[in-house]
This record gives sequence, structure tokens and C-alpha cells, in this order.
Amino acid sequence: MGNSPAQGLSAIEASGRFKRLGSNTIDEAPATNLARLALRQFESPLVLILIFGGAVTALLKEWTEAGIFLAVVLGSASLGFFQEYRATPAITKLRQRLALMVKVIRDGVSSNIEAALLVPGDIVRLSAGSAKSTKFPTISSASA
Repeated sequence: MGNSPAQGLSAIEASGRFKRLGSNTIDEAPATNLARLALRQFESPLVLILIFGGAVTALLKEWTEAGIFLAVVLGSASLGFFQEYRATPAITKLRQRLALMVKVIRDGVSSNIEAALLVPGDIVRLSAGSAKSTKFPTISSASA
């Protein structure tokens, strides 16, 4: 890969790989439209059981019970819809503010960079509590 554990990649090599391969990020899923968000509230098995129960009671002409089933399903779906609708922008803002930093060795110097700037071949230094992707091979480790 053009590096050694002690030196890491050179800044020039890392820059070239970044230009060639792009950012180390996961593409964002397209925004869910309101109709899809509303329909998703009816995918829960519990909600489907309630709909089935309401349909059976309606077929038996038990209108009061069918109305109760319908009210519970609509109440649950409305609550889920509004909670998810309000949470979506907050999650988007949080993702934008959260910049994951990693410690890499480049040109023999350890420095902190954004995880989006990692390229294949970077030597990443981990410490206690660091999350490690399974895609990173472990060069060496030491137990305290």
C-alpha cells in the first residue's frame, strides 16, 4: 500500500488517493416523503394485527368494537408519524454537527483528522474506547 507502520502514508500519497477515491463517507439515504412516512406507520406487526382485528369485528357487524380498533390504529399511526416527522430534522442536524475524528500516522507524525478524510492505506492509531471497523486490519496491539 506504499506505507510502513512507523511512517504511514505520505501527505502527497494520501491526497492523491483522496482525489482518486473520494470521501470516506456513507451516502445519505434520500429524504422520505410524507406519504411514505405515513404508510410506514402501518408496517408494524402489532398495527397489522389490530387492523385485522378491526376488519373481523366489522365483518361481524360489531361496530363499536370495530370503531375502537380503528381509533387505536389511527391514534398509534398519528403519534408515530408526528414523532418521526419531528425527529428527522433533528437527526439530520446532529449528523452534520458530529464530525468523527481519528488519529492517523502520516509522514511519521500522528495527527487527528476527520474520519471522512481517511483513505485506504492510512495507519489509524486506536486507544482504549476507540471504535474499530472490521475493515481495518490490525498491525499490532498491546495490552495494558
